[in-house]
Parts: sequence; structure tokens; C-alpha cells
Amino acid sequence: MTKEEIIKFIQKIKREYPNFPTLTEDEYHVWIDTLSKISKELADLKYEDYKKETKVKNKYPTIELFLKSSENKQQTKYLMTCPYCGRLLYDKAMNLHEARHRSINYIKSRAKKYFNVEMTPEKYSEFLTMQQNAFDIKYYEFILKLIPKMSESLELKNLLIIKFLYEHPGKKITNDIQGEIGSLKIGGKNENIL
Repeated sequence: MTKEEIIKFIQKIKREYPNFPTLTEDEYHVWIDTLSKISKELADLKYEDYKKETKVKNKYPTIELFLKSSENKQQTKYLMTCPYCGRLLYDKAMNLHEARHRSINYIKSRAKKYFNVEMTPEKYSEFLTMQQNAFDIKYYEFILKLIPKMSESLELKNLLIIKFLYEHPGKKITNDIQGEIGSLKIGGKNENIL
């Protein structure tokens, strides 16, 4: 399939399955790389068979359906399924994707523990789809709100190190700097935790 055919094919799936997730750029690459290895006729045939055979009415097809048809199966060894959300991404993109999930889960658990605030699925999804720079800012702002709530601990020291590294990009943590970090006291307001 050509890139244009693949984009039209994905749009067709989105029209027929409104719950089909919005694909990230990395996920588009996976779909394009996979579908470009098979003919349009074969992809259409697989898709039509899927629609006839699926037992769950609104269950949209995943890329795995077309991986089985891919002529060059060597490429699939680089694909990974996210253990958090089940999305299929290449290994390099997966590292960043999983790190984002871990960071969001940290915010979620600490917001509950220290502020008694539950993260909604919508907020989780918003954090997951943010651009990296925007998410880094949100993460940093949350850390600034979290630090005053924590007592002296290894976790507090690690948060202060993250704060220092964010404010001083490229600087290395030395013993002198660790001493300064350990003596920092930070205040902050508790409004709008997430």
C-alpha cells in the first residue's frame, strides 16, 4: 500500500469505529511501515474478514491483524506492546512511552497520597498525549507542590535533585551540590494540584 492509501485506510477505520484511538506519530509510523508491506487488496480483505468475524460489536481492529499478513516478518521483532495501555510501538518510542506512563503513575499516586486528589482518566489521557516539553513543565510544577508535603526522606532528596537538574540543565550533581540540595526548603501553594 502507498502512504496515501494507508492514511485513507486508517480514516476509514476511524469512521467505522468511532472508538478507534487517536494515533500518535510513532503509532502512525508503525501502521505505515506494516501496511506498506502488504497490498491494498489484502489489507481490505483482512479488514472485511475481521468485521464479519469479530464477536464484539464496537471492537476496532489493531495493527496485529495486519502483522499476520506482513510479508517481511523480520521487522515485527522491533515492535512492542505497552504493558500499561496495550499500544503497539517500536522499541525506541516504547522507552519514552513507558517512561511517560511511569511518570504519570507517580503523579497519580502522590496526588492521592499527599493531597487526597484522584486523577481522572481524562487527565491521565491528557498527560499521556501532551508534547514532551509541556509534560516536563507539568511534572516539574507538580514536584514543586509535592516537596513541601514531604518529610526528610530519600524520595524528597531525589525530588530536589530532579528540581535542580531541571533548573540547571547540563550540570552534573557533585557532592557539594548534593549538600546544597539537602539544605533546600521550598514552599508552595496547594491549589490546582493536577
